[in-house]
Amino acid sequence: MKIAVLTDIHANYRALGTVIDHIERWDPDHVIVAGDFVNRGPRSECCKNKIEEKRLNDGWMVIRGNHEDYVIERDDPDDPKSGILFDMYQPVHFAYQQLNQDVSFLRSLPNRINMEYLDLGSIRICHASMLGNRVGIYPEDTNNKIIKKISPPPAVFIAGHTHRSLIHHINSTLIVNAGSVGLPFDGDTRAAYAQIIFHKGQWSADIIRLEYDLQSAVKDFQDFGFFEGGGPLVNIILMELRTGLGQLYQWVSEYFSPIKNGEITVEEATKQFLENPVTKPYWHNTNYSQSK
Repeated sequence: MKIAVLTDIHANYRALGTVIDHIERWDPDHVIVAGDFVNRGPRSECCKNKIEEKRLNDGWMVIRGNHEDYVIERDDPDDPKSGILFDMYQPVHFAYQQLNQDVSFLRSLPNRINMEYLDLGSIRICHASMLGNRVGIYPEDTNNKIIKKISPPPAVFIAGHTHRSLIHHINSTLIVNAGSVGLPFDGDTRAAYAQIIFHKGQWSADIIRLEYDLQSAVKDFQDFGFFEGGGPLVNIILMELRTGLGQLYQWVSEYFSPIKNGEITVEEATKQFLENPVTKPYWHNTNYSQSK
């Protein structure tokens, strides 16, 4: 049994194409997309169409992540069309418009997949964890924390969300975080996906890292109108893409309250953050996940 898992593509069509090519040459039995294929990048429509095509024609299994949820929320008639919340979610509005305001495919996706085999055991795929699609599994988590996030423990637990890959065993469970195809947060800008194998009675996994045309991915920000349509926060997303380090959660932790209180605008906060020479990657779990 060979399983490929890709997750957290984040509308990076250049990285997605490279990963698809590698997966097809590896020729797995199953391919699973563990969510967050749209939003926080310039090409949501292209990525959504490709994933939908692979699901229909090649049997790929797809679940939705928190970023699919963010885009679905934009379909609410009461969703703000101006003001502070609109400014903070402007990149998500951009993704929603790229999808022509059609979120039917996103709505159709399950939150998790369970695969049961008499001889291989159970395989469970979530976007983040059993505690929700914004509660991720991090490399620095203790075993006790991880157990709470995967319970009841299957033979194989697969997730994404944190953009940081992980392969770990706890008792008889293999835990795999597949990292991120389009926006890694471990300081390595190469695309990542997971290869999971059952061989000689046991499960094992590898994280595959692939060079792709990063400069073309950067150029897509301009060519597909992301700068113009996504607002000031696009500049932070671009910094994340170029550095392979997550920055938006740090921005949220520093500026969400001042923005909400009217002390500073999103544009001013973004400019201030980008000019800060001591800006550091923010890797810790948080209860607030601002779409990027």
